[in-house]
Amino acid sequence: MRQYCVIFPFDYTLTLNFCQHFVMEVGIMTDNKSRFTLRVDPELLEKLGYIAEYEGRTKNRELEQLIKRRIRDFEAEHGEIPTSE
Repeated sequence: MRQYCVIFPFDYTLTLNFCQHFVMEVGIMTDNKSRFTLRVDPELLEKLGYIAEYEGRTKNRELEQLIKRRIRDFEAEHGEIPTSE
């Protein structure tokens, strides 16, 4: 779910300050997921978007599913991968 902060024209400064506080203090992204930047060929990204939409997912969620599937398959063959958690 996307969250938006709307700036009202009648009090730009007040709403801007609220939005900055909301993003910095409250945090729009309050999950504990790591962020990762991925450089990818535009054609691959477009095709991934097509598949994701077909499956009813976002591109991010589709990538997450692909990663989980790959890890599951790897661990089935080689054993559980140890993590720090």
